[in-house]
Amino acid sequence: MKKFLLAMCVAFVAIACTVDDTTPIQPDSLGNDVSTIIHASVDAQMRSELQWEDDAPKSYWSVGDKIAVFNALPNYNAYELDSDEPCHDGDFKLIEGSEIKGAEDGFEFAETVAFYPYADNLTLQSGENESAVLKFVVPATQLFVESDSYCETSNPMVAVEMAGDYAFKNLFGFLKVTLTGSETIKKIVLKGNNGEILAGDCEANIADYSVVMDDNGSTELTIDCGEGVELNEEGISFIFALPPMTFKQGFTIEAIDSESRCFTISTTNEVAITRNAIQPMDAIASSEAAVSCIIDAEAMTAEQLNAAVVKALDYGITDISVNLAEDADEAMFSAITAALATTIDPSLDQYELVMNYSGTIDLTISGAQTIPECIFCVDEYANENWRAGAALRSVTLTDATTIGAGAFYGCAMTSFSAPKVISIEGYAFNPCMNLTDVYLPSVQTLGAGVFFECYALKTISLPECINLGNGVFSSCEALETVYAPKATNLGAIEFMLCTSLTKVTLGSVQSVNQRYESIDSGLFCLANDTKNIELVLSSEQKVMTFDSGTKYWTATGTDYNGSVDYNNKSFIGYTFKSVTFHE
Repeated sequence: MKKFLLAMCVAFVAIACTVDDTTPIQPDSLGNDVSTIIHASVDAQMRSELQWEDDAPKSYWSVGDKIAVFNALPNYNAYELDSDEPCHDGDFKLIEGSEIKGAEDGFEFAETVAFYPYADNLTLQSGENESAVLKFVVPATQLFVESDSYCETSNPMVAVEMAGDYAFKNLFGFLKVTLTGSETIKKIVLKGNNGEILAGDCEANIADYSVVMDDNGSTELTIDCGEGVELNEEGISFIFALPPMTFKQGFTIEAIDSESRCFTISTTNEVAITRNAIQPMDAIASSEAAVSCIIDAEAMTAEQLNAAVVKALDYGITDISVNLAEDADEAMFSAITAALATTIDPSLDQYELVMNYSGTIDLTISGAQTIPECIFCVDEYANENWRAGAALRSVTLTDATTIGAGAFYGCAMTSFSAPKVISIEGYAFNPCMNLTDVYLPSVQTLGAGVFFECYALKTISLPECINLGNGVFSSCEALETVYAPKATNLGAIEFMLCTSLTKVTLGSVQSVNQRYESIDSGLFCLANDTKNIELVLSSEQKVMTFDSGTKYWTATGTDYNGSVDYNNKSFIGYTFKSVTFHE
């Protein structure tokens, strides 16, 4: 791997560069209400890009910079820098026809307010103690301009006219990230480890320059480097503009290069970002960085995706994320499995891979809504890339809502997460021998035998699940607890051979299938003695009655609580250690 060194600037280092934000801007007023020219003085040091002189930051206006000026409420106008090159001082000319309504009706403010950068969605309104509050949007993506400079239009500033002068003030502070090496960086992502809000709707109090971010804002901030920025041994510096805040549990930086490699650095130290200050930190070598791979395959062909995954595997990367199109077809998934299959020893047969193999790849798939059937299954007759499933150590599906039948049959993974999945078709995880960790908070329907023969699974939580097909947990010998508080429709042999079962939580059960194919089989057939199982039902549960013709238990209109069955701790023909209720 090429040499890669990451230096980041944060608060726990003693040095901090403060940007002078007190220099006034002189207005040249031509008319009663609207100034046609605004002039920025030569010593201004808080504008839209930085240049460093004698190790101190000097700010310049960028070519094309625009300022919003609320000088005739309730409207504001745009002013553009009248210069062909960056400058300390320059004239800003009124853009004719730029007037936009940006203040609440009836709001009066004695001074004129100016704001950088100009946008079409600004609002000025009254605040507490007769102050003014400016509303604007902080973009979640900042565009890289050059090393050691602010990103394009990322540095919000505000000025209030006082005695004919404008004194612009920075609203944000700055975090400087320096990378050295030979890679080409495409983007850098900043995340607070405590979920801090870094972008989105923002309110700035004009009186004290304080800012408040909306709670629904973005917890990630990205510097987009366009076609890429080539690093060197001297280092390329990137500056995030951030609302004043404290990263209570530190933060994480992800630098993604042109090879789709992601270099992750985290600090757990508490870090404060202060207004108008650039914060420095120590260098961290690439050997201390976790390396993963993030492949944006939304616009790729299957051949391109396969090549990208192969390249990541050749680099020795085991943490791979692939972003697919929402309607990604089977060919795109096959491009992934074809690459993963090459990592498995071809001398191992299907039985050895299913029964004894431990995976090494952590795979995340985003974007795609549907996972095709049998796509990762370790079955040489159903899948041409059948060895791929044995390579998996963990799988995360961030956006999928449906998983096809047998999709992960026989995979070697130990953990599986799919927060948005609603429906899983039959035998999707049968038999995943190593599976112990399952996260399915939204699933509503599980087909037959979904977890059949998942021998290592000890506990599972399905808080939204309503329908359980036949034998969903059959032969889960280590399974101890099942939490499905909304499950109302249950299949046959649901818990067959679940010999370790101690607690089952269900909903207000409406129907239970007693027949599996041609065999009359109860819900707990050959399972742990139900007298050792704690059963928890909905407080709305009704007494169940059995139809010997249809082989179904169905709910009656009689409350179960207080019934003879309840007093006998009996339910659908079984007697339990205890029967209690949940809401």
